[in-house]
Amino acid sequence: MSVSDDWRDRGLDALLMRHLISQARQNGLRQMVSLAATDNDPMRALLNQLGLPGHHRSEERRGGTECRSR
Repeated sequence: MSVSDDWRDRGLDALLMRHLISQARQNGLRQMVSLAATDNDPMRALLNQLGLPGHHRSEERRGGTECRSR
């Protein structure tokens, strides 16, 4: 998910993620994975705000944060 700079800091990112999570649950999905760059503090903060657990992992010399929701 990406939100244009013009729409940042308006809560749209949280609204979209909550809707995405809700729709996934209603359609029987039991797990979602989000990958965010380690230095993407806004995305990491959003995932924390949504209560999604996260852990760091590296893949092919790229650092990142992987968050899984059940």
